[in-house]
Amino acid sequence: MNSFPYIQMMRIIFVLFISSCLSLYSCLTLDLSKSETTVTNSNKSIHIPASIPGGIYSDLISAKVIPQDDIFYRYNDVELRWVGHDDWTYTINITLTEEYLTTQHQDLVLSGVDTIASITLNDHYIGNTSNMFVEYSFNVKPFLQLQNSLVIVIYSPIRLAQSVSLSLPHNVPPLCNPDTYHGECHINVLRKMQASFAWDWGPAFPSMGLWKPVYIYCYDDDVSLHSVSTHVLEAEDEWIVHIQAFVHTTMETRQATREVKVESVLELETRVLRQTKSHPQVERDAVEQGVLVVKGEMRVKKSLVKLWWPNGYGSQPLYNLEVILNHMNKKQSKSVAIGFRTIRIVQDPVPNKKGLTFYFLVNNVPIFAKGSNFIPSHILPEKSADYVTINRLLHSAMLTHTNMIRVWGGGLYESDMFYQLCDRYGILVWQDMMFACATYPATDDFLHSVSLEISQQVRRLKTHASIAVWAGNNENEVALRQNWYSTDKNQSLYFEEYRKLYVDVIRTVVNKEDPSREYLTSSPSNGKESEKENFIANNPYDPLYGDTHNYNYLVDSWDPASFYPVPRFCSEYGFQSLPSHSSLASIATREDLDSLKTPLMTHRQHLSMGNFYLVLLIERQMAIDLNLNDNLKTVIYYSQISQAMSIKTETEVYRRHRSVLSDDGIGLTMGALYWQLNDVWQAPSWSSIEFSGRWKMLHFYAAKFFAPVIISPTLDFISKNSPSFSNGPSSNSSSNKSPSRKFSSKKSPSLSFPSKELTLTLVNDLETNIVDNLMIHVSVYTWNSTTPIRHLSKPYTLKKACSEVAWTLPMDDLAKGYSFEEILIRASVTDSTNIPLLHDNYLFPSSLKRAVRFMKPAKVAILSVKLSSKDQYLVHLQSSSIALFVWLELEGLDVDERLVYFSDNGFHMVTEDHIITITAPNVTSQLINDHLQIQVFNNFKT
Repeated sequence: MNSFPYIQMMRIIFVLFISSCLSLYSCLTLDLSKSETTVTNSNKSIHIPASIPGGIYSDLISAKVIPQDDIFYRYNDVELRWVGHDDWTYTINITLTEEYLTTQHQDLVLSGVDTIASITLNDHYIGNTSNMFVEYSFNVKPFLQLQNSLVIVIYSPIRLAQSVSLSLPHNVPPLCNPDTYHGECHINVLRKMQASFAWDWGPAFPSMGLWKPVYIYCYDDDVSLHSVSTHVLEAEDEWIVHIQAFVHTTMETRQATREVKVESVLELETRVLRQTKSHPQVERDAVEQGVLVVKGEMRVKKSLVKLWWPNGYGSQPLYNLEVILNHMNKKQSKSVAIGFRTIRIVQDPVPNKKGLTFYFLVNNVPIFAKGSNFIPSHILPEKSADYVTINRLLHSAMLTHTNMIRVWGGGLYESDMFYQLCDRYGILVWQDMMFACATYPATDDFLHSVSLEISQQVRRLKTHASIAVWAGNNENEVALRQNWYSTDKNQSLYFEEYRKLYVDVIRTVVNKEDPSREYLTSSPSNGKESEKENFIANNPYDPLYGDTHNYNYLVDSWDPASFYPVPRFCSEYGFQSLPSHSSLASIATREDLDSLKTPLMTHRQHLSMGNFYLVLLIERQMAIDLNLNDNLKTVIYYSQISQAMSIKTETEVYRRHRSVLSDDGIGLTMGALYWQLNDVWQAPSWSSIEFSGRWKMLHFYAAKFFAPVIISPTLDFISKNSPSFSNGPSSNSSSNKSPSRKFSSKKSPSLSFPSKELTLTLVNDLETNIVDNLMIHVSVYTWNSTTPIRHLSKPYTLKKACSEVAWTLPMDDLAKGYSFEEILIRASVTDSTNIPLLHDNYLFPSSLKRAVRFMKPAKVAILSVKLSSKDQYLVHLQSSSIALFVWLELEGLDVDERLVYFSDNGFHMVTEDHIITITAPNVTSQLINDHLQIQVFNNFKT
């Protein structure tokens, strides 16, 4: 499989240079990952080898202290809680040569410590750490010797959180997680991954450890190039690359300013595009905490480089920028990969003056943001940067036409590799700061730590072309306004502390460090309107402004009317499903999986009433009298259908509203990021990809409902008042203006209760009109035949970057006397020779639980499995009748699911034959034939 379609590969640097030394410069780096390291608990009953980078749970697994070698086995999230209650002492034995000791400067660098720790070297106190998102550096020259003992005591985050909470001048709610999380309390007072104390989708594993590299850095000169950061701004006919070199120095500001010189080289492959011998207008900030910030700029003619585009809009060329520090004729260099593009959020008044637009403008092209939310790839931070896992997740997202992913604020600032892959795949990143669903302290120490955290992280990440926007937190504005945590009794205090953290501190730091991107104080928020309301809007969920989050598990989630009013941008929405039976079987006993109501399955459901909602959504559309005692495999299958169809329905509502603006200001939706892409364990969740890397049905559906051009069928009341559409935000119009037409519609065209009119809406995210050979087809089937009872076709010309109603048809004519329960509607688009141009889309005029009595059982058989190319197999399926939600699983094969891809799944067969492709390493045609299991909805009659 071609892993990177549509990507023009440029020279890309994928290595983070922690320290880079040229031959003219004397510096030595000792990576302590190879040093002998042990970890001991407080009473010394456990003394085992440890790893750097690593963490205590990983070390206990490696030493066979944790049973089953799996922290996720059954109730281990609770039974292993003793780990988080203990203190753990890491002892690192370091052997140096005289070469290290004769250098002028010797630093201990801790790239990431989780979290509260005290450090001694050879019995000398060095310092402490209190923020897992901050890199710490300590001068250890007075204490280093040939044989060294570095001792890092990491204190129990559970006990520390309790202690810090009690020391604060007032409560910082929520004090504890809901009981259904089986978690711990007061995580919000620590600068630690918030989800490590449990979330509604994940377990509590209060992690501790040296989760990022630790090294000794020795050098002779008075200056050392630590890191490089850039941002790119557009001028008339050129790009201005703003460069910051962060130089560690022992010199005074005046001397450093006089002696340090910076050069830069920009190249594409082997061709040098621009070289600046010495930046002519270098600005040098004062030396602060031993770091000199050297600023410069490079001007590059636009004709010399190509634009970087989001996935689906163009290619992603990246250019190598090398920055060279020259001091006393000694050189050091570091390289970064940069892309050239503009980006901003357009928040302009809409034509009827009700609200503001909210969309991303990239290279002066309005982007309909399509994608999902990313949580940490593992609950243990040290395992969050596994290349195979991250690449599987982001590559899978790219394959579904994702052009934006939101890094959620309760997890981690992801690894450099994560953002490099986003650059490469064209996936824009909505980057939350790591604050979520809580209030936070506003003490001087806490705010100082946060300021350092934000400064370091923005400097590290802003070079990436994929970073689209910074957001201060997840749901904290709405939590205050809606009094989630009973803060109304002292509202003014909590409001003041909110503004102090997210406005006075974080916003100030972000704007200083990165003037090229916008900062939103929260998500959801009303954007500019929230700012006008002093950053805490009266209604942060207002659909006329900014972004919103939408969850409602009591609605009919297959009915488009359930998702009204539609927002400008939905950055979270979702429904739960269960993971595959094989995923659950890997962490459970057979008895645990008897039904959804076993103690283990109840334990794994962290959403309060979650299983009730899950079954309710299934029963509403598919099953009669489904209950918690039913066969779990059946419930799993139904739950994945329910989730896929629910999110498909909601997403298509948002996409259809890209060009709709009603009299009440509703519409002009330009973003849909579903919750959530991935999982941290095997449990009920909102994910589209399981913890193992296996795609749920939702992910296959996302590849269709996120396609650049879709046809979306709905059932509506016949109305004399036809809805009006605009072209929506367009690259043809001024980027500073909203659509200029005014539209009249009392209700959304796609949000009516099912009745007698079939409405076919075409949505085109492409920047090109589709004018030639476009044919729309409508086929109506009864459940008993693969031959349609009615087939209609119509030529059509589709405008660029818009949604528009292409065809309306009376249902009475289409049904030809059949009831809604007896028919299925297929909408398709082909060229004039009947070659498909888009994915087919289907409409069920009634709920399936009412239609199922008219369905025949469908026998779907494997006709053949043939090797088509390396690791790719063509699977020819044949069905005896119409088959719904045909679900294929490879079971019992010893294969890494992160390397397996199905070209389609969960599909409907309205023809006899269907061919899919399976990509899997180290298998054969016979193995696929033997291990491929098939489920069909028709065969699950209740």
